[in-house]
Amino acid sequence: MPLFSKSIGMAHMGAEHDTPLPAVPARKLLICTAPRTASGSLAALIQAGGLGQVSEYCSTLAERRFRMRSNSRIPVSKSKLSAEYLRTIMPLRTVQGVFTAKIQHAHVKRAIRAGLGRELLDGADLVFLFRRDLSDQAVSYTVSLLTDNWGRQDKAAGLTSFSDARLRREYMRQLRYLAYEYAEWHTIFNLLGLTYTELPSEQFVEQPAQTVRDLLRLVDAKVDETALTEAVANRQRYTSDQQLKQRLRDTIVPSVDHHELLQSRYIPADRLGLSVRNLFG
Repeated sequence: MPLFSKSIGMAHMGAEHDTPLPAVPARKLLICTAPRTASGSLAALIQAGGLGQVSEYCSTLAERRFRMRSNSRIPVSKSKLSAEYLRTIMPLRTVQGVFTAKIQHAHVKRAIRAGLGRELLDGADLVFLFRRDLSDQAVSYTVSLLTDNWGRQDKAAGLTSFSDARLRREYMRQLRYLAYEYAEWHTIFNLLGLTYTELPSEQFVEQPAQTVRDLLRLVDAKVDETALTEAVANRQRYTSDQQLKQRLRDTIVPSVDHHELLQSRYIPADRLGLSVRNLFG
C-alpha cells in the first residue's frame, strides 16, 4: 500500500442508517479530535449508548458518499462544506434530539471557509478528544500510515520492512503534523470564543462506559445501559504492528530532539495545551 492511502469506510452514509423520525437537532454533540485518539471506538460506543450513528459528517468523503445515494452530480468541494448537505444530514442523523459527529480540524475548516462555522459550532457541546502522550500518538499514526492498518484487523508489517531513516523521517513528519492539528484546534476555539470539555483519550480507554455515560448526560440524553455494557464487553481490541511500534519507541523516539523540533516549526511547547511530560519535562 502506498503511504497516505488511508481508507475510511463510509458505508454508513446510506439511507438505511438514517433515523426513522428526522428532526432538526435541539442539541449537538461534536467530538473534536485528531488521528489515533480512539475516536472510532468512542463513536461506536456512543452509538451503542443511544445516540445513533456517529461519523465524520463534515468530511469530503462523507459528503460525496451521501451524494451517491441519489446519483447526484452536484460537485463536492474539497475546501468548502455544502450548506445544503449539512442542513440535510443533521436531521437524518439526529437521535434523542441530538446530532452527534466526529470532527477533524480539516473538516471544521471546510465549514468555516463556507461560512458555516457558527451554524455548526454555536450552541454545540464541544468535546476536545486528545491524547496526552503526543509522542506515542505520533508513533501510532506513523505506523498506521506506513502500513495502511487503522486498527480494524490484526496485521503485522514486520521489523525489516522500513529502514531507520524512513521511520525517523515519517515519525518527525507526523509529530509535527499532530502538533499543528492541536494548535489549529486551539486557534479555532480561541478565535470563535468557544468553550469545550477536555477528554483525554487515555481516560476513555481506561473508563469507556463511564466516559460514554458522561457524554450522553452532557446533552441530556438517555443511556441504553444494556446495549452500552454489551458493546464495551464485546468491543474488539487489535494488537497489530506492536513490534514495529516498539521499534519506533526504542530506537527512533530517543534520537529526536522533540523540544527543538516542535518549537522551531510551530508553537512554543508550553502553548500546546498537552500534558506531554515525556517530551518537555
